[in-house]
Amino acid sequence: MSRSAELKALNVEAMGEHDFEPTPGLPERLPEGESVLWQGLPDWKSFAIHAFHARKVAIYCLALMVWHFIGRLYDGYTLSMTLSALFWPVVLTIAVTALLTGLAWLSARSTLYTITNRRVVIRSGIALPLSINIPFKSLSEGDLKQHRDGTGDIILKIAGRDRIAYLHLWPHARRWRFSRPEPMLRCIPDPVHAAEVLGRAISPEAPPELTPMPGPNGHRGVATAEMKGKRSGNFAALAR
Repeated sequence: MSRSAELKALNVEAMGEHDFEPTPGLPERLPEGESVLWQGLPDWKSFAIHAFHARKVAIYCLALMVWHFIGRLYDGYTLSMTLSALFWPVVLTIAVTALLTGLAWLSARSTLYTITNRRVVIRSGIALPLSINIPFKSLSEGDLKQHRDGTGDIILKIAGRDRIAYLHLWPHARRWRFSRPEPMLRCIPDPVHAAEVLGRAISPEAPPELTPMPGPNGHRGVATAEMKGKRSGNFAALAR
């Protein structure tokens, strides 16, 4: 009798890796007055491309192989000899790309983003689950970046001297921001809706009319305004 059959016979259900959570995506039960407004997880394909850079690695390796192929032909090697020399580089490229894609799938599968009416929670971790709580009072700005595949990132900027270690956040952190890491809700399938939920939760007052600023590579950026008070007008813009 298999292990699963034995469990069913004993009327015991096997627990999943996150079944211990009292509320999915949260390390403890919500206190009175706090409620979940939105939850979502990364799209693993977009995660592999934008967070683990699997496509860039594959293109880089392909470019090196083409350069090597042309160089060997130029040096007088026969076509068969040149092709045989590319066998292991091709195998290595496939293995590395598959490894990055697999890690992206596992990471996306273990990740759950939560927005409540008081905070943002990032639960992640393939082997050791880790929950990062970011209260609204710790946030100064928010930006929205959309990708061509329809997914997008919500970038959160921490106010004051508060900060979260980059290694604790990765891969849910904006790249190259090591001194002041910026958490991200990364590669979510409906970024506009999530941004609106977050914006309204932080700035429930009617948001001002703001002009969207173009993001990098032609992607739409979030509208911005001058800092007024403790929080930036970015959160009001996210609510639109």
